[in-house]
Amino acid sequence: MCIWSQADATFSTHPRRVQVRNQRGKAVERRVKQVDYIWDLDDGAPGFLKQTRRDRLKLYVDTDRNGLFTRGDVLLGKTKITRRHRLDVVADLLPDEQVGQIIAFNAVESNAADTSPLRDKPPGSSNGSKDHIDLLAGVGLRFMHPDGSVVAVFGDLSI
Repeated sequence: MCIWSQADATFSTHPRRVQVRNQRGKAVERRVKQVDYIWDLDDGAPGFLKQTRRDRLKLYVDTDRNGLFTRGDVLLGKTKITRRHRLDVVADLLPDEQVGQIIAFNAVESNAADTSPLRDKPPGSSNGSKDHIDLLAGVGLRFMHPDGSVVAVFGDLSI
């Protein structure tokens, strides 16, 4: 199942700086950024949700697959939080210890269930790196609250 949850306290205990490999394979030091939520699309590698304001969310993919939110992670999309959940404070879109569901949909033709051709890799990505997920062209993601309401809808994701 595709889920999203709050970033727990153990996630925030990561070191402030970490050694990672850049696209050319060189070891560089990166600062680890704070994250509000973690999302996973059944592949075991997390992605990150950052709540920038009370009514905005940014969706990132963990491109280096190290489980840490660093500068090398790619922004997939940004959106407004639905009106019902906008009044919630930062990091309170989900109740404590609960997870929400992620539902993928075809963002190009919202009423069709056809699959679209696979997207190409993002420019500058190395051939040897593993992709987080294989997103189809025109795919969107709905982030659902445990009570069944929609928290945010990311339309046509651009990777």
